[in-house]
Amino acid sequence: MEEGAAKSRADRRVTLLVLLLLVWAVAIFCKLVSLQIFHHNKYMVSARRQQEMKVALPAVRGNIYDRNGHALAMSVSMDSVSINPLNIPDASVAAEVLAQNLNLNEDELLRKIEWCRANRHGYLVVKHKLTHTESERLRSLPVNWIDFTTEARRLYPNGQIAAHVLGGVFRQQEGSAGVERGMEPILRGRAGTERVLTDVKRRGIDSRTENAAVAGKPLTLTIDERI
Repeated sequence: MEEGAAKSRADRRVTLLVLLLLVWAVAIFCKLVSLQIFHHNKYMVSARRQQEMKVALPAVRGNIYDRNGHALAMSVSMDSVSINPLNIPDASVAAEVLAQNLNLNEDELLRKIEWCRANRHGYLVVKHKLTHTESERLRSLPVNWIDFTTEARRLYPNGQIAAHVLGGVFRQQEGSAGVERGMEPILRGRAGTERVLTDVKRRGIDSRTENAAVAGKPLTLTIDERI
């Protein structure tokens, strides 16, 4: 009798264990079905958002010429440098290297880097519109935590000649006065967008242009720079 009762209890335990395993397997199966079929698009979009960055592609501003075709205002591309403070091996070394090559205050830059690291900010613009020498120095450094982007700078080859007519632009390359402001819709063009695929350290590994930037149209004035 005791042997039969013990066997019955063992059978019940085995049955209960099998049932638990079956319920567990069914739960996993239902979860997989939910993830792969019913919520596939939702999680795919969420994953893409974490892996992708949307980057603006600035449009080249149109040049301004005098009646003889001589440039009065023109846009040139310049490098700007940024870093991901969360990926820097040593904040003090990074601040020292960047400050020395970009003529920046090392202590102030170090405070910015440390603040970003403490607040989990993964993007910091170090300096806009580098000179050619500064850009070449940074690009020659054997480090992989410096990122470059291209920005436009407005140049006036003739200095102050016709400055009251031409006006100027803000840092965002928007007209602030004169012809630059009055003819803004023609000169500014249309910015584009680019999707950048990143790895776990937010470093770009692939990109595709979503909307191509359209350059601004050149403008020829009736004035003569020689007069």
